[in-house]
Amino acid sequence: MFDTLVAEGLLLVAIISGIPLLVSCVVSLVLSVFQAATQIQEQTVQFLVRVVTVSAVLIVGADFFSEKLVRFMQDMLSSLVYFGQMS
Repeated sequence: MFDTLVAEGLLLVAIISGIPLLVSCVVSLVLSVFQAATQIQEQTVQFLVRVVTVSAVLIVGADFFSEKLVRFMQDMLSSLVYFGQMS
């Protein structure tokens, strides 16, 4: 029981942090290619675009992320009874 909750928690962390990270990496790659092709070497453009896209992903995915977190927390709290009976 405990092992499955830990595994589910780690998977949840990977999903919630991985989606914005993946989007940030893709946007950075596209912007790097664009900057190399146009020879624009402005770092603030890349930073600003990444901040905006990651913020948009977090806003759009907020419902999905909060639903997953609430369900996981409910599972954790319901398993407290089980862990209390083990000792």
